[in-house]
Amino acid sequence: MGFAKTSAIFALACAAGLGPVSSPAADAETRTIRLRQDDAQVRFESKIYELEHASAEDILPFVNSAILRYNRNSSIRRVTASSPSAKSALLVSTGRDFIPYVDAIVKALDRPGRTDAAGSVIESTGMARIAYTPKYRAAQEFSSIIDSTLGSSVGAAYVNA
Repeated sequence: MGFAKTSAIFALACAAGLGPVSSPAADAETRTIRLRQDDAQVRFESKIYELEHASAEDILPFVNSAILRYNRNSSIRRVTASSPSAKSALLVSTGRDFIPYVDAIVKALDRPGRTDAAGSVIESTGMARIAYTPKYRAAQEFSSIIDSTLGSSVGAAYVNA
């Protein structure tokens, strides 16, 4: 390829926003073109979690709130089977970087315990999820009071604005 043709390709690539591109003669083995518009994209991945102890309905709200905080396009679905002996399962689709955290959440929630009248093991494991809408205080002020009084490494209060 002539010098004029190589210079034209280089100028075209720089004008297109592709950044500096080495000439074919200098780098004949591998050339990588990375588009700027693709830089901050979250790579999604899906994973099925077969639950041993808890039902999908019990832990779905916990996992759902975590994955939606990570990325609002994340999703979670119960996997149903026609067999009565089939285990409960969840299908989680979220960012590839967040899957290890979902693994940890599911592992922490899917543990043995006594079932209550509804068949849930969540209350017997010491975990609970409560939603409260204050009538006479701002939610943020109420959350600060809870965190200062009951805050610890095993629990937290969140405000949904």
